[in-house]
Amino acid sequence: MPLEAANPLEQVRTLLSVVSEEFASPLSPPEISEDLSFSALPQAIVPSTVMEVTEKSPFATPERVLPTPASLPATLSDKKNLLKVGIGAGGTILSILLIIWGGRIRENRAETERQQSIQRAALQTQIEETKATSEKVLRELTEMKQRVTSSPSVEPPAPSAPTTSSSNASEDEGPEPASNHNSEEANLNAQKAATSLYSDWSTAWQKRDLEGYLKCYAPDALIKRVHKSPYQIGELRAMMRSKWAKERSIEITDYTLTWKVKGNTARATAFQRYDSTTWWDEGIKTLILKKRDGEWKITEESFERHGGGAKSALPLSEQVYDD
Repeated sequence: MPLEAANPLEQVRTLLSVVSEEFASPLSPPEISEDLSFSALPQAIVPSTVMEVTEKSPFATPERVLPTPASLPATLSDKKNLLKVGIGAGGTILSILLIIWGGRIRENRAETERQQSIQRAALQTQIEETKATSEKVLRELTEMKQRVTSSPSVEPPAPSAPTTSSSNASEDEGPEPASNHNSEEANLNAQKAATSLYSDWSTAWQKRDLEGYLKCYAPDALIKRVHKSPYQIGELRAMMRSKWAKERSIEITDYTLTWKVKGNTARATAFQRYDSTTWWDEGIKTLILKKRDGEWKITEESFERHGGGAKSALPLSEQVYDD
């Protein structure tokens, strides 16, 4: 094909084929003089025809004619230089490809690092929010415990030490009225009875003794727990039977239990923690106890929850049911 229509890659291939044929010749090449030229060929830089090698060429044979462009170098040294130029061009292309490939690798690495940085920042924000929430709950719990601890408790008045003047006054005024003494004694007895009932109620709850638990309530007792509407003893029976069927153990812990007793009415307040197999919570438990027909019963119950939640549920094979 004409060289003027060939692309640079085809020109390099043509030159390489000529060089390889020159070196593959079975004849021993004579010395190449500097005045070796192809005078019979056109001298244009890019020839339009391919001429036959003249008889002056030391590599020409009668049987073989080499197609040679007019711009072919005149010496073997020039041919080698041309070959080096071709190899250098190939190396340049390879270098460009390596640079492009390296740039893409750097871009991918930068994108990966950016995504990892975003994920780390999101995780750090979530950790800080969780920490702040935990600190807030702990602070509220501490304040609640302090309020419960500082609430006044009912204690019998301490007897004053006798003095000479008080003895004389007692002799002059006569003995202390029996009503005051009886009132103090009645309050002490009432507090003992109310405390005993509270202990029976807590023990029956932890043992999941439904009848013993309900026996501590008055028939018309009102119970309010965890933001629910007040319900009566019949609803309490059904609820506790269903709830206790899922529990293997229950533990009740009372902190800072305080009493206020006046006549036939007592009020018990405690910071209470409830732990069972499937649930836990803690908060302020308040009980109102009244003496009716000679017996103390729970007439009101309320619970102000400050924390809690569900635990992992048990398999059905491990659930315990009460009859």
